[in-house]
Amino acid sequence: MIYIIFIGYAIGMINLILFVFGDTYDQGVLSMFSIISGLLAATIIYFVFDFMHFVIAIFLGVTLSTSIIAVTNHKLASDEVSKIEYSITGIGRSQIRYNSIEYIELTFQGMSANYTVPKSDSTKYEVGDTLLLETRSGYWGYPIIGKLNE
Repeated sequence: MIYIIFIGYAIGMINLILFVFGDTYDQGVLSMFSIISGLLAATIIYFVFDFMHFVIAIFLGVTLSTSIIAVTNHKLASDEVSKIEYSITGIGRSQIRYNSIEYIELTFQGMSANYTVPKSDSTKYEVGDTLLLETRSGYWGYPIIGKLNE
């Protein structure tokens, strides 16, 4: 039973991390970096605080590392805004409990990212269309996808 809880917890943390870095055009690099640095921080926390259970240390370490990386990437990002033309390579929907999230898959220079769109706007996009989006360079060097520039 404890394994099922731990697996559910791990899947939830991974989904949360992917959601936090969803607007960063990095192919999951920052997500992987935050998980690895969080596990390293969890190991350090576990050995420094002997009374703490390792699962709690993982929760603290991954949450702390994800928060630090996400906040520094967005708050210390470049103020210079550039407009980049992305092409739409896919349209989809994710179901989370009773809510559905509409998204479009954007591609630029061989890398792709999902961009969430309102349900009312999801029908006006088609595969092959191009979108002009405002982006700015994040602190860690990866572009942060901003507003749609129509």
